[in-house]
Amino acid sequence: MWAVPLGLVAAAAYGGPVWACTTVLGARFGRADPDPRITIPVAGGFFALSLVLLVVHVVRFLGGPRSRSLAAEGFAFSYAALGLLTLLAAARRGMRDDVAHWQLWVVPMAAAAALSVVFLWLLVRAKHRCSPGAEARPDPALPPGRAQAFPPGTTPDRPLVRDRTSRRTP
Repeated sequence: MWAVPLGLVAAAAYGGPVWACTTVLGARFGRADPDPRITIPVAGGFFALSLVLLVVHVVRFLGGPRSRSLAAEGFAFSYAALGLLTLLAAARRGMRDDVAHWQLWVVPMAAAAALSVVFLWLLVRAKHRCSPGAEARPDPALPPGRAQAFPPGTTPDRPLVRDRTSRRTP
C-alpha cells in the first residue's frame, strides 16, 4: 500500500530537476507561456525535494566505501547543469515579471546546484584514488624499500598471475 506513494515521491525527487526546468522554461518546449507566479514556486518545490535526495546520496557516499560510480557522476552532473539552468531562468523570469518572493524559491535551486558540484568533485577524486595502480600497498613480506617497485599483490617471487578470462583476445 505504501509502495505507490513512495514510488511517486522517488520519481518526483529523481526527476525533479528535469520537471522543474521544463516548468520554468515551458514556452521553450512548445507549451503556452506559463505564469511565473506559479512555475517558480513549483520548480523550487521540486528542487527542495531533489536537494533532500542529493543530501542522502552525499551522506551515503561519505559514510560508505568510496567506489567509482558512473551513475552517481551522471546524477551529480545533471543536477548541477539543470540546477544552474533553472536558477538562471527562474531569476530572469522572477525579475522580469516582478514575482513576489522569487528569491526564496531559487534558494533550493542554488543549493542543489552547488552541492551537486561538490558531490561531482568528490566522485571524481574517488575515481582517481580507486584507479588501478594509484595507491600501491606494501607487501608485508618484503623489506620496506622494495614494496613500491612492484604492483600491488606482486613480488619478484610472486608475479601477477591473470586467469584466461581477464585477457583480451584479438
